Amino acid sequence: MIGGGAPRAPEVPIETPGAVPQPPAGAAPAPRPGARAPHEPPPRELRYQVRGGDTLGAITRDHLGSAAKDLVERVARRNGLSDPDNLKPGSVLLIPVERYEEHAASGRESLRDLSQRFYGAPNRVPALRRVNPDVPERDDSPIEAGRVVWIPR
Repeated sequence: MIGGGAPRAPEVPIETPGAVPQPPAGAAPAPRPGARAPHEPPPRELRYQVRGGDTLGAITRDHLGSAAKDLVERVARRNGLSDPDNLKPGSVLLIPVERYEEHAASGRESLRDLSQRFYGAPNRVPALRRVNPDVPERDDSPIEAGRVVWIPR
């Protein structure tokens, strides 16, 4: 054969017993538990188990970023609550999310920054984390540039 002989067989990685398989170089890291595929919108209803001392306003604020009267009334209607101030600990509420705003992170923003920007308060991170479980663990860690962050409304 002209040019160097027989074709080479493709390289096959050697497996070591008990070794943890590693993704190929350049592959995206494995998603965290609860993570969705990129651009897959979060659920239209969130579930919450009521604890003693909870109020519908606080639950709405924690899940939707606001305790505005119309949001509280929407949650009360969805759950058939005639008296939204009388919540039974242990009961499960369905929190309807009317819409999500899709935000592409700049690479310099954290969940705390987005909480301040979209909700006017830096302490609404739990509302963002519930629907974005695969963002950085720390509330003040930058989110990678271009990463889609869902903002519940």
